Amino acid sequence: MNYTILLPVDFTPHRTRIENLAKAFSHLADKRFSAFFLRDYVSQVSVHSPAAEVEKLDQKLALQSEAATLNLELKFLNDQSSLQALVHQSRFADLLLLDPLNQEDGVSLNDLPVDFFEKMHCPLFLSYDMTHEYEEIVFLFDYDLKGLAALKSFHALFGEVSRKKKFTLITVSPEDEPGIYFEKSLVSYLQEVFENVGIHPMSRINLTDNLVSYVSKLKKPLLIIGQSALALLENKSIAKRLMKNETSVYYSNS
Repeated sequence: MNYTILLPVDFTPHRTRIENLAKAFSHLADKRFSAFFLRDYVSQVSVHSPAAEVEKLDQKLALQSEAATLNLELKFLNDQSSLQALVHQSRFADLLLLDPLNQEDGVSLNDLPVDFFEKMHCPLFLSYDMTHEYEEIVFLFDYDLKGLAALKSFHALFGEVSRKKKFTLITVSPEDEPGIYFEKSLVSYLQEVFENVGIHPMSRINLTDNLVSYVSKLKKPLLIIGQSALALLENKSIAKRLMKNETSVYYSNS
């Protein structure tokens, strides 16, 4: 399978090289990066000064040259006129990578429209830093099928390199008997694809705050989550707490 990964190059600082991304995705034999300048899609005021265009062209040529030396497929999207154009691109992608979250230059989370995460139609990986990978995985199972979609997508892309990592399943009380069977089936699935699976029950009351507090106590965690991610990412203070704790987020909204 050929995986398409959307890569906003102005979200990634210049110091982050394509070589690092190639290593992070080296386990995928068939992959291609669709690069683009995120500010062209989300900026309220377009910047088309000669100096800005020259800078973009220089960065584009440098990235393409580096990708070519690594035999890595990297092409730039042609249509960068509006956020809606990016929304359509996301329908045909397998992942949108935002890395790293802890940057001080380039486009940041604070520059994104409030509804940016809600509009994307492919899974998003908000990595604290792909060059320093996550050490354990936390998955929130709140009976949201979008969360299950995120889990299956993550397993398809990173299951091979994550199998031995500690995996914690956050569960909330099932509301009915079908929910109980759903949870049992999920646990069986996880035990087949991950070697070290633990379960941590959590109350639905103040779930978002409790979840953030839980992952904040872990070292470099990766949080897999469904639509509940919107409450985390669209809240500036919560997003900062996650970044401060070196937490990465993998989620699906479709």
